[in-house]
Amino acid sequence: MKCNVTDCDRVAHTRGLCKRCYTSAHVWIRKGRTTWAVLEQEGIAFPRARFHRRGRAPLTKALQLIEEMRKVKAKNAARMVFMTKNKEDV
Repeated sequence: MKCNVTDCDRVAHTRGLCKRCYTSAHVWIRKGRTTWAVLEQEGIAFPRARFHRRGRAPLTKALQLIEEMRKVKAKNAARMVFMTKNKEDV
């Protein structure tokens, strides 16, 4: 994703801004020249992503679910092998 600043072609990292533009915005905010709310209203910055404070990032949750699904599949495959061997013995 490209940085939201008009003349910037760098890759966006935080709030739709590249590292350099984010740092510049942060400096302006610290000096009292603007606020994140104003930058959001102007469409320069995206709202802050709040999902990290409530728990793990969505990607982490997705990867954990995939890992759990793999474990269940492996467990079910082991059961099928066991059941097949038992049927052959009978």
